[in-house]
Amino acid sequence: MTNADDKPPTVRHIFVPVDKPELWPKDVERTPIPFDDYVQLRESNQPPRPARHGAHIQWQSLSATFDPARGVLTDGRWSAEVRGTEKQSRLMSLEPLDLPISELKWSDGDAVWGTSPSGKTLLLVDAADRRLEGRFSRQGRHLHRTWQFDLRLGTATVSELKLRVPAKYSLKCSAGMLRGPLTSGEEGWRQWQVHLGSQSRCEVLVVESPAVAPTEPVVVYEQTSSYVLREAEVEVQCEINAEVFHTPRATLAFTVPDDLSIYSIGFAGDSRLNWRELPRVPGQPRQVEVTLPEPQIGRVRALQLLGGATAKWEPSFTLPRITLVNGWFTSGRWNVSVDAPLVWRGWRPAGLRLIDVNATSPTTRRLSFTQFLADASLGLDISIPEARLTSHGLLRLTARETTWRLTSEWLWQSNSGAAFAARCRVPIGWEVLDVQSLPESADSQVRHWDVVKDVTGEQTLVIDFTTPLEGQATHRVQVMARRPRALTAERDSFELPTPLDCRHSEQLLIVQAPSGWRWDGSDVETVPAATASKRLGSPWLDFELWKADAPTWTATTLLSRATQIDTPLRPLAAFVPDVTQPANPPVQPNDSAVTRATPTNDSTSSTDAAFREAATEQLVWTTAELRSLIFPGGDGDDAHVLSLRAAQVARVGRLEFELPAPAELVAVRMNGVRTEPERDDQRFRLPAIPQGGLQTLEIQYRVPSDRDFLRNRQALPVPRVEAPVLGFRWLFAFPPDARLTEEPSGLRLLQPLEPTPWSRRLFGPLGRDESAKWFNPFSDLAWEELWNPPAAKATDEKSPESLFAPPGWRVREAIAATLPAEITWLTWSGNQVRVLAWIGMLLSVSVGCVLRVRRAKPRVHIAAFWLGLCAVGVVLSAPVYAEALGGCFVGAMIAALIPRRLVMSYANQREAAVRGAFEATVAFQRVVGALIVSAGILSSAFAAQEPPVAAETPAPKGEMFDVLIPVDNPNAAKNDQVRPSDKLPLAFVPKLLLQHWRDRQAEQAEPTSLLESARYEVDWSGSAVRAEFVVHRLRPREPLTLRFPFVTVPLAGANACTVDGQPRPVMVNETRDALLLELPAVDQTGERGGISSSVSSNTTGELTPPRS
Repeated sequence: MTNADDKPPTVRHIFVPVDKPELWPKDVERTPIPFDDYVQLRESNQPPRPARHGAHIQWQSLSATFDPARGVLTDGRWSAEVRGTEKQSRLMSLEPLDLPISELKWSDGDAVWGTSPSGKTLLLVDAADRRLEGRFSRQGRHLHRTWQFDLRLGTATVSELKLRVPAKYSLKCSAGMLRGPLTSGEEGWRQWQVHLGSQSRCEVLVVESPAVAPTEPVVVYEQTSSYVLREAEVEVQCEINAEVFHTPRATLAFTVPDDLSIYSIGFAGDSRLNWRELPRVPGQPRQVEVTLPEPQIGRVRALQLLGGATAKWEPSFTLPRITLVNGWFTSGRWNVSVDAPLVWRGWRPAGLRLIDVNATSPTTRRLSFTQFLADASLGLDISIPEARLTSHGLLRLTARETTWRLTSEWLWQSNSGAAFAARCRVPIGWEVLDVQSLPESADSQVRHWDVVKDVTGEQTLVIDFTTPLEGQATHRVQVMARRPRALTAERDSFELPTPLDCRHSEQLLIVQAPSGWRWDGSDVETVPAATASKRLGSPWLDFELWKADAPTWTATTLLSRATQIDTPLRPLAAFVPDVTQPANPPVQPNDSAVTRATPTNDSTSSTDAAFREAATEQLVWTTAELRSLIFPGGDGDDAHVLSLRAAQVARVGRLEFELPAPAELVAVRMNGVRTEPERDDQRFRLPAIPQGGLQTLEIQYRVPSDRDFLRNRQALPVPRVEAPVLGFRWLFAFPPDARLTEEPSGLRLLQPLEPTPWSRRLFGPLGRDESAKWFNPFSDLAWEELWNPPAAKATDEKSPESLFAPPGWRVREAIAATLPAEITWLTWSGNQVRVLAWIGMLLSVSVGCVLRVRRAKPRVHIAAFWLGLCAVGVVLSAPVYAEALGGCFVGAMIAALIPRRLVMSYANQREAAVRGAFEATVAFQRVVGALIVSAGILSSAFAAQEPPVAAETPAPKGEMFDVLIPVDNPNAAKNDQVRPSDKLPLAFVPKLLLQHWRDRQAEQAEPTSLLESARYEVDWSGSAVRAEFVVHRLRPREPLTLRFPFVTVPLAGANACTVDGQPRPVMVNETRDALLLELPAVDQTGERGGISSSVSSNTTGELTPPRS
C-alpha cells in the first residue's frame, strides 16, 4: 500500500444486486465487514482537515566539543523552546531525532518522554511555553583525515548547531549556513556555528588541515606471524598492521625466503591485492612488491600474506621469515603449531621470548613467542615418532567382462604412536579407482590419496587422514581397484593389494569364481562359505567388518583368510578354466558392478553401480553449467562463469585447464573459495586440492564483445578440462533489443526461437507484436491508456536460474551431452533492424511518389513488380530480412494510395480539373477510404510502440479500489446516499485496502505508555542479568499490559519481576514469544500527565533487549 505521506487511495462504490451474487465482480479478493464498521473505518482514514499548529518546537540549539582522539562529539547539550496552544496535555513527536539523549527534562521539572510501541519518540507537553534541556554524545565515522557525523534533529522552526573543535580542524556542513572559525576564548580551540533554519538533517565533516610533511613516507608496523608445521608442508601466515606517516604510499615491499611459495596477499577478510616479484641481482634477497588500491596514509588495514613451503625435516629446522622492507618494526608475535605426528624436541629463538606453551590438544602442540627484533628467527628440532599400526581387511573380488574388480574395506588402528597416513602395496597390473571413508554418511577422514610408483614399477597407495591414528581412534576406508582379466591364458593368477607398515594384519577374501572358471588356490587356505563357521572359527566370523557381510554369502561363495605378524601380507588369487565348461565361454555383457559378494545374474546390470564404476575410475564432472551475460554490439566484455560439479568428493592431484584466446581469466574458485592458479600461456594449473576433497570448481572469465553493425556472429571459447563431463548446460542472457535467430552450434535450445509476427513481416515498422493490445480510436479508455499508461503488473518471481541476469533481459537455456570446445551464435540488433525497416519504408514512399509525379509510363508495372517482389521476400526470406522487406512493401502501398492531387503540380492539377479528373467518383471514394484505414493502422501502430511507463512503487498514489455494496435495485442506488440492503447489511472491501486502513488506524492511535530508558546489569560471577526499565503511564486510571519480546529467558525465581519494588507476576503470551506484565489501574488525583514506574527483572541467562 501507499506510505503515510502519499495520496490516500480513492474508493469507488459499486452497487451490486443482493439476490444475484454470481453477477458480482470477482477481480480481487474482498472481505465482508458490517456496513457501520466500514463507514467508521473509512471516516477515520480521511485526510485530516487543516487545523491550527499545536505543540511544536519553536527553536532548538545543539552545542558539543569534538574529541579528535576518539572522534566523538562530547559534552553535548540540547536545548529547545517548546510552544503549545492546547490547554490539556498532548503528545508531541520528536521525530526524526536520532541523538542518544539522556537526562531530558524541563527547566522546572522532569519530562515524560520515551519510545511508543510503534517505535516513535514522543514527549508529553502540558504547558504553553516551556524550555527543554538534555545531554547527548555522538560517535563519528573515520574517513581519510576526516570525521563524518550524520545528524538528525527534531523538527523545529529554527535550528542551530555550535561545535568547539581544535584549531587544526575545519568544518564542512551539507546544509544551512556555516560561520567560522570564531574565537572561542581558549587557546588551541575554535568555535563553529551552523544555522540550519527549518532543516532537520545535516552531514557535518570535521576535516584535519594538511600540514607540511617530509617528502619521504615513513612506515611503522606491527607483525604477527603464524606457522603450522605439518608432515608434508609448513604453512605461513603473516599479518602486517602498518601506519604510514608524512606522505601517502602506494606500494609495500617484503623480503621472503626463496623456498617459500606465496599463495595470496590481501587485506584481512577482504579482496586480494596485486603483487609481483622484483628483479634482483645475485646475492640480493628475494623481494615481492604489493600494490595498494590507492595511496595510503595513516593507519592501513591489516595486510595478510599466505604462503607455504615443502617440509624438509632436518635435525635443525629454521622457520621461514617475512619482513617489511624499509619499515620501522615496533612489536610482534609468533604463533607456532606443530601437528601430529610431528613432535618438537627443542627450540632456539633469536630475538624472541617464549610466553606460552599449550599441549592440551592430543593432535596439536602450540608455542607463542613475543618478537623484539625485525630479523628474529626460530630454530626447531622436529622428529616423527614411528607408529605401530594394526589392520583388518575385507576384500570382495568380482569378475567383470574384461576386468577384475576388487572392493577392499580396511580398518586401521594404532597401538602406539600417531600416524596421519597409511600405505598399501598395489601389485603391478592393478589400477586404483577410488578411496573414500566409511560410512559414507559420516564426515570424511580421508584428506588426500595418491598412487606413487618407484623405478622398479612397484606401486604404493598413500592415504592421508584429517585426524591422526592414535589411541582408540580407528579409520575405516574403502579402496576400489581393477585389473585386466587373462581370458585366453591357462591360469589367471595375481597378487592382491595389501597394507604396509602394519605389525599385525589380517584379512578375509570373499570370491566367487566367474562363469567357466574355477578357483585354483592349493597353496592358500580357502573354504566354502557354508562351512566357514567350522573352518574359520568364532574370532574371525565375529569381527564387525565380516559379521555384517556374512548374511549375503551363498553356497558358491569362497572365503580365504590370511594373518601375518611383523611381515607384510601377500595373498594370491588364482583361477583356471573349468574342464566342464567351454575353454572360452561367452562373456555376458553388462555384468553387475557390485561391491559385495552376492550372486548376481550376468545378463542384468545395476544402473547405480555402473554409474559408480564410471565415476570412480577417474575424476568425472557430472554437471557443467555455463552462465553468460552477452552484450552484442556493446563496448564492454561478455561475462561468463563455468561451474563444474564432481561426481563425488574427488581426491586427485593437481588439476589443469586451458582457456583459449581471446578469453581472459577473472577468478577461479574451488569449493567456493577463491584461489590463484599458476599460468603457463593459455594453460592454468590449480594448487593442491583443498582439505576434504574437491566438490565444485568455478571458472570466471570474460571475452570481448562483438561490435559489428546489425549482425553479430561470435564464437565463445569454453575452458577445456582434462576430466570427462557427463552433461553441459548453458544459461545465457541477452539485452531486450537483441534477437537470437539460430540455435548455437553444437547445442540444443530448450525454448524455441521467437517467431516474427506476420504483422511485422507485412507492415515492417508499423507492425505489432502478438501480445500488443490493439488501439481503438473510438474508445475513451484506449486514449486514456495512450496518454497515461497503466501501471506495470507485478511479474512472477524469477527462477533461481535467471537471477544472475539484469532486470528485463531474456534468459535462454541450451544443453549438450558433453562440454563443447566452442559455442557459436548469431544475433541481430532489434533497434537497428527496426531503423532499417523505417528506411526501407520511407525510401519506397519517396520512390513511388517521384514515379507518380514524373508520370513514368511503366510506373504501374514497376509498382506491381516491386510489390510482388517484396511480398515474395516477406513470405520466403528470413525473419530479419522479412521485416525490412515488409517496410518496403508497406511503403509502396502507402505511395500507391496517396491521392493524385497531393503528388501533381499546380499546372497539372488545373488541366486535370478542366477534364473533370477530380470529380467525386466511386474510385476516388475507395482511395479516400483506403487512406483513412491506413491512417488508423498507422496511429494504432505508433501508439502500440510507445513503451509503457513502469510504476515506481508497488501501489501508485491515489490507487482506486472498488467496494461492493449489495442493494435491492442497483439502478435506483445513488452514490451520495450509500446504504446497503437490509437483507445483507455488509460492505465487501478489497483485502489490500482493508489492511491499509487498519494499519493507518493503528498508527494514529495514541499510545498508553512510553518506555523512557532500559538499563542492564550483568553479574559475571553469578551468571545473572538485571534489567531495569523506566515506563511512563499516560493513562494510569486504565489497566496496562506491557509486552517484553524476550525469547527463551530463564527468570530467577517466582518474584523475578518487581514494579516500584513490589513483586509482580509475569505471564507468557499465547504465541510463546514474549513476556506479558499486567499493571492494574491506579487512582491518582491531581496528576498532570501520568505516573512513572520502574520495572525490574532478574534472569539467569542471556537477556534479549526489547524491540521498540
